[in-house]
Amino acid sequence: MARGTAFWRRAAARILKRAAAGRRPAPAEAPAPGLPPGLSVDDLQDVLWRETGQAARRFAFLHLSSWKPSGSCRLYLELENGAPWTVIFKNALYTADQAPALEGFPLRPGPPEFAVYRRPEGPLRPFLPRVFLCREVVPARHYNYLLEDLSGTHERANRIESVLAVASRLREIHEALSAWAVPEDRERLLLYDRGFSDALREYARRNLERYVRAVDDDAVSRIYRRWPEIAAMHAREDFACADRILHGDFGPSNILIHTSDPSRLKLIDWEWTGYGLAEADLASLLKGVSADVERGAVAIYLHGGAVPTRDRSARLYLWCRLERGLLDAAFIAAQALDASNDARLNLRGFVRKALQRAEGAYEDLRKGS
Repeated sequence: MARGTAFWRRAAARILKRAAAGRRPAPAEAPAPGLPPGLSVDDLQDVLWRETGQAARRFAFLHLSSWKPSGSCRLYLELENGAPWTVIFKNALYTADQAPALEGFPLRPGPPEFAVYRRPEGPLRPFLPRVFLCREVVPARHYNYLLEDLSGTHERANRIESVLAVASRLREIHEALSAWAVPEDRERLLLYDRGFSDALREYARRNLERYVRAVDDDAVSRIYRRWPEIAAMHAREDFACADRILHGDFGPSNILIHTSDPSRLKLIDWEWTGYGLAEADLASLLKGVSADVERGAVAIYLHGGAVPTRDRSARLYLWCRLERGLLDAAFIAAQALDASNDARLNLRGFVRKALQRAEGAYEDLRKGS
């Protein structure tokens, strides 16, 4: 047992070393022996035989998801010849005990990711990790994936230059998504239309009201007092459109840049993919950056579009920033109030920052009206 524990600690140390070199951050805890819930030895060995021609003689896992009991794990494998190998296992469960915030939410994530990973080919292939296993356990509720572990070759798009480069390629990514989708896939995608936005306002109002009553946060309370005017801006008809297939959760943590070739990028976590405004992905990309970086990235994105539509696209971006702020704040507020497990994230801080982004977008839209 001591020898096995030492093996997994050495494996985790390799990940920590890569993190120190500027690559993807790694958790500090050691991997747990065995396999995570949802993955059988037979399923894993089938993949290993197909990919390496060997079985694993030892394995362990490290839970990566920070705010729910299921989610993604990194598997540390020792093959029969002694070589180490890592792979990502995602046990995607969309149930109330895993994500209480889904209660009353107007959309159900999950099916879009299954549509993407079961057909990782064509125009999307350059943007996807290798998919070793893609399984629908319970339709719309439970999925299993085994994916390529990119932590040794890629880093999250957290650097300023990475954010700007991704903004310059966002139209290319959307074009690849549109070219990839076939009718069967389209049925599984979400729809961020006017009906969604109307339902989102009610979801946000209800959960933020609960949150303000339960949590002592002056900044949140101050912004929530402006709810009628912020909601009225969000309800304006001139922003109603769902004309593109978008990633839906296009944050830097889901965008992985190759460390030696920045032109190569991979996208993960496709749970929220659907039809909406293209600028919504830009709003997700920029929600954690400084004002200067945001202005630069928006300018880069607008430069790639047709001149007559740039002013409208800039307004749509602000509206999408408003909607994303409301969505994030309401969803995380519900999760913070209703989750039974201790999250490794500062959920209250996220709620405050998301509402501040929404308020800032409202102010910019009001000034431009």
